[in-house]
Order: sequence, then structure tokens, then C-alpha cells
Amino acid sequence: MNNRQVDLLNRLIQENEPVTGKVLAQQYLVSTKTIYNDISVINQYLKAFSSEIKKNLVRGFILK
Repeated sequence: MNNRQVDLLNRLIQENEPVTGKVLAQQYLVSTKTIYNDISVINQYLKAFSSEIKKNLVRGFILK
């Protein structure tokens, strides 16, 4: 994982509520597509820990 992906994972660990891709993209100054790609990479890493980032179509991303 790159630095942004590690930072993104740490941010989602600290969140109690879902965060939208748009908000994350604005925070990291990247496109929402980049955020979706980052989430995919992070989820591959999290498989070893039986965890994943879920996307709620209305509310955003949250770590489960």
C-alpha cells in the first residue's frame, strides 16, 4: 500500500460514520475513481484480517 492508502485506512479506522468517496477525494486531492481504486487495494490487504471496507450506496465507506 502507498502512503495515501495507509492514511485513508487510518482515517476510516477512526470514523464512526460512513464517509463519502467525494469527501475523501477532496481531502486527498484525487478523483473519486482513485479513492475507489485505493479502497480496492486496501480491501485486498484487509482480507488477511477478515475485515473490509464496505460501501453503502447512500452514506459512503465504513470499515467493517
